Amino acid sequence: MFRNLGIADKCFHYEPILRQFATALYVLGGRRAYEFLRLNIPSILPSVQILQAATSAAENNLTEGKFNYEGACNYFNSIHVTLGFIAEDATAVIP
Repeated sequence: MFRNLGIADKCFHYEPILRQFATALYVLGGRRAYEFLRLNIPSILPSVQILQAATSAAENNLTEGKFNYEGACNYFNSIHVTLGFIAEDATAVIP
């Protein structure tokens, strides 16, 4: 995490666990909160563009206003869950 402190601005490398944390922070905190932390703690978090590119390249990306029933069923079956609750909370989907 601290290896990026001594590297030039455009050559940062982020470990997968840090990218997952950054994505969760971006999704749960929102873009403004993420940008606030990223700008005040330099070189620790990847840019929003990197997160958006990684999210759109993932095979389980979401579409605004579309419920992926098959994906939810496959996920519940993979973790051996027979009962699940899904709710709408008006949170925007990351493009």
